[in-house]
Amino acid sequence: MRRPVVLIVTDQPSLGVSIERLLRFVPPVEGGVDCRRCIYDQQAVFLSPKLIDPVSLVVLELIRTYVSGRRAEGVTSSREYSRRYGKVCLVVSGFALGKGIRSQHYWDVASKDLLEQRIRTLLRAGEQMDERDIVRMEAAFQDLLRVPRQH
Repeated sequence: MRRPVVLIVTDQPSLGVSIERLLRFVPPVEGGVDCRRCIYDQQAVFLSPKLIDPVSLVVLELIRTYVSGRRAEGVTSSREYSRRYGKVCLVVSGFALGKGIRSQHYWDVASKDLLEQRIRTLLRAGEQMDERDIVRMEAAFQDLLRVPRQH
């Protein structure tokens, strides 16, 4: 049986490395997962439909930092991965809003379950985001949805 592929997209490499380590040491499914990771700056260059096709789950960091500000890139990117490629997505954050955003596709430090448990649930269910999930996240992070003004 083919192992699930988890694509991890973060603002800085350190979070991606940490999530990959977590998934290696506490595999969410029997037999483990294959992890691929990149940072937001590399998405357009390295991620083609051919590379995205085998991905079972896309884990996206909520915040991307630009020179002139921050953006809830995970929310906007999850919409793209879900709609364009039909991928299951999980937006992760260091914020503590988990109880306020009622979506299986958003996880943060206030969530009732552990990150690896949420990943396991999504891999087993294979449930894509629906419009309500995206709307909930957009409402919670509406002030961070615009691309910051570039210099």
